[in-house]
Amino acid sequence: MLEIIVEGQRLELGTDTSVSLAMEQPLTSTDKVPAAYTLSFDLPRSPRNCQLLGHPERITSRNGFEKRPARICLAGLEVAAGELSIEDVQETITVQFVGAKFPEGIRKPLYKLDFGRIDLGPVAPPVADNGRYIYDTSAAGLAYNELLVANLTSATADIIAAPISIADAEYLTIESPTPEDPYTNQRLFFLNAFGASARTQGRGYVMDSSRGGRISKILPAFRVGWMFERLFGDACKNNVFREEWRQLVLVSLWHPKYQVQDNTPVWDVADGRVSLRFADFMPDVPANEFVAEMLKIACASLYVKGGEFTIERNEDILNRTVYRDWNDKVMGTPTISMEPGQRYNFGYSGGDDDEVPAERVITEIGSIREMIAASEQADSELKTYHVTSTGQTFENVFDDMTANRCRYTLLKQDLGTKQEEGDEADDTEEFDMATNVSVLKTVPARYIGRDNDPTADIDANKLFYFVPQTAEALEERPQNLTVALWKGMSRGLVGGVPNAEQTYPYLSHCNYDAEGNRLDDVTLQLTGSTLARHAAYKAWIEKDKMAVKAELLLTPLDLHRLDLRDKFYLKGRYFFIRRLEITMTPERLEAVEAEFIEV
Repeated sequence: MLEIIVEGQRLELGTDTSVSLAMEQPLTSTDKVPAAYTLSFDLPRSPRNCQLLGHPERITSRNGFEKRPARICLAGLEVAAGELSIEDVQETITVQFVGAKFPEGIRKPLYKLDFGRIDLGPVAPPVADNGRYIYDTSAAGLAYNELLVANLTSATADIIAAPISIADAEYLTIESPTPEDPYTNQRLFFLNAFGASARTQGRGYVMDSSRGGRISKILPAFRVGWMFERLFGDACKNNVFREEWRQLVLVSLWHPKYQVQDNTPVWDVADGRVSLRFADFMPDVPANEFVAEMLKIACASLYVKGGEFTIERNEDILNRTVYRDWNDKVMGTPTISMEPGQRYNFGYSGGDDDEVPAERVITEIGSIREMIAASEQADSELKTYHVTSTGQTFENVFDDMTANRCRYTLLKQDLGTKQEEGDEADDTEEFDMATNVSVLKTVPARYIGRDNDPTADIDANKLFYFVPQTAEALEERPQNLTVALWKGMSRGLVGGVPNAEQTYPYLSHCNYDAEGNRLDDVTLQLTGSTLARHAAYKAWIEKDKMAVKAELLLTPLDLHRLDLRDKFYLKGRYFFIRRLEITMTPERLEAVEAEFIEV
């Protein structure tokens, strides 16, 4: 009855071979991507098995311990497909099966995986410069700029570069500014500095012209949907990060060649070509953790079957209308219990815990634009503002550096993440949906003009971009995930007035722009539509549910058709399968141990 097929051929099984296959419900797991798996089991060390498995019994074998695609079948029907790995070889061959072909390196940090490269063209031979040989990569710089600028208006672009202000930057007085490159301070105050440039013939990324077209401080953001496709390939199905969560991006804040104090390009020069390796921008976070955390943001689960990785919204699973009557499958007397609801803890574990001092007098105002306009008035006073559209609280302070009257410090960015403190006597178990990510804080950041005179162009220096902000330029690879939403191009504010000629790329934490316009329904704040996406799942987690443990008499056809997304009818109630343990031998399929949880 039991067959294990490798390379299209059956392995030989011993009379005492016993395979215990476990399946778990993704809907009840938030910290991993469940797939069917077996405990270790033994295969005969027969010549046939040794040959099919690449001769793991030989010390000289080069591929004997490689994972191999495998299928578990009963009565000719496939029950699970995945990979077989060899643990050790003695008198028998000890193996384990996992019911998925996970991407190679799924447990490795993102920066060690292959996300591809971008080719920026050929480079001329190096030229001598004070005893050193230097590559002129100006053509690559212009090509990079043109690509990134084009991406800003492309509906299909997966790599976006948007300005991010640096909070701790200090204005640098340049005694003899370089006429060809008068934007040192822009690069000190912004990652991905963006503005008007004669070199780029319009609005683009500010370049260092000393060697013609170097762009050193471009740290792009990557669409999460694209990253899932790179990880899982064509096996990724129903990619919600290509749909309602298309705006979600992973923000890069570091690169091994990035230097704050100079403008050395971050690209690689090899074999006469200039290129960038995307993984170099990625954080030191395992890929499987990245997948689990992004699924929490989308309130979704990943179902693995038949070589496919299907993303399902939790709400859709709860509303699924595929039912199977298994009343006649139950053997003996089941064990029935009631499980109390769990407290649904969601939000961002890397969120903002700052609190505005209680003694502060708060002025409510509708938008960032209104706040800047009020502050720029000659008789304005320093105030603490709560901007209702963006859910943020700012204080303004007088600006003694530029032509602006004020600059703005973010006191609190409310993402709706604070959980109510439970009663100390309340022993309700917590269901952890808190996402271990940081959401970029968004602030009005002053535009810095040319190095020779920060107040020469009054209008330009009264310009604000509403952009994400990082405390400082990082000096080592981050070990956390930072996300934001790509909202397209937005208008800068000159003295609180929108300027259509000063547009810039806008990354945000919310679905409003600086002018108070509601852009769409997609926000990282746990309000509105985002909160609604959690509502049905939260209600199910928090309600008391019946749990049933039973032995089932299943057929190979039952297991072949099994879909953990389905609902199962038992004695007048509907249940999800929480866990199955299926024991198989060459001669028989034993009673299946099942755990059900009420829908």
